Amino acid sequence: MFTSAKFIYWFLAISYLLTLSISPHYNSFIHKALPITFLLLVALKTLRGPSRLFISSALLLSAIGDVVLALNLEQGFIYGLSAFAAAHICYTACFYRWGAWQKRHSIKLSLLGIYMLFMLLLLWPVTGTLQIPVLIYLLIIGAMAYSAMIVTTPAYSIVLGAALFVLSDSLLATHRFLFPLPYESLLIMGTYYSAQYFLLEACIKKQGSNALT
Repeated sequence: MFTSAKFIYWFLAISYLLTLSISPHYNSFIHKALPITFLLLVALKTLRGPSRLFISSALLLSAIGDVVLALNLEQGFIYGLSAFAAAHICYTACFYRWGAWQKRHSIKLSLLGIYMLFMLLLLWPVTGTLQIPVLIYLLIIGAMAYSAMIVTTPAYSIVLGAALFVLSDSLLATHRFLFPLPYESLLIMGTYYSAQYFLLEACIKKQGSNALT
């Protein structure tokens, strides 16, 4: 990502993180979605072809999810979960086009599967009526992480972004269903903003290495 855009993004993201101690403040839902909305504009400007469609859709759905979760609407968690699930499907569709299975991916895939199973076993007894939505979401984000793992070079920042997204959602689920986390908003949003940044940065670099994307 070009330098000026990087600084603007992190300025928006850090400025929101610094307001978490007084959140929710007036129009905080707008402030929360601003960094991702800015990434959306960057994606529209820099990406081309199917990558532009998939990544822009993922970022738009993420921004919608941010707003819905921030507004604390009735059934807002389900709506937000649905928006992010759709975003992960868009990311998966983009990454899978760039993927190629190799034996060296087996260890990473096994670790991912073990981690997802571990999270499911932790969450299943405590999610009540949300058991099925949570299961579906875990499968979807697991598919996104898997598709990121098998992307051919340059793939490291895609894997990092996907891992941070899984971590962010794990922290959110832990705080909501298992036990309260100290500085939960800072941890969840910090890893989330980092995840989105690394995913888009990797996609821009990946598109630059391919004539047709």
